Amino acid sequence: MVPCCTVPFLVWKFKPEKSVSCHLSFTSDTIDFSASDVFKTHTGFDSSIGLYTCSITLQPMTDQQTRVLSVSMTNLLVKADLVGTVFTGEQVGTRLPIEPGLYSDQAELLLSNLHPSAEFTVYGPPTVLSNMEQFQLLSP
Repeated sequence: MVPCCTVPFLVWKFKPEKSVSCHLSFTSDTIDFSASDVFKTHTGFDSSIGLYTCSITLQPMTDQQTRVLSVSMTNLLVKADLVGTVFTGEQVGTRLPIEPGLYSDQAELLLSNLHPSAEFTVYGPPTVLSNMEQFQLLSP
């Protein structure tokens, strides 16, 4: 086989991973930052099976972004399309659920003999918060 025509050479030369474009957005209008602010995409191509990929990585978030995503009921909308091919303009997509969690903006609680109690605020979706129990520990 001619070295210029091997699969690895063709993949290197034509860079098919550059042909796929991935777009991210949240399905909720109430989120005031872009999905690309917290998720990064990386495109790829597996030449052994001819599969284009769009990998998504969660980036470090600010406290505000964490709080907003913890209490919002939204999905991550992922759309991909092939650029510069006969399929240009045709998109495929899916919705990925963002599982809301619990969030607190307090890193610590300080308790002492002078201050034996403290408030601890937890943020989260109403369905999760409604199932939380509040209790008080009494020292012996």
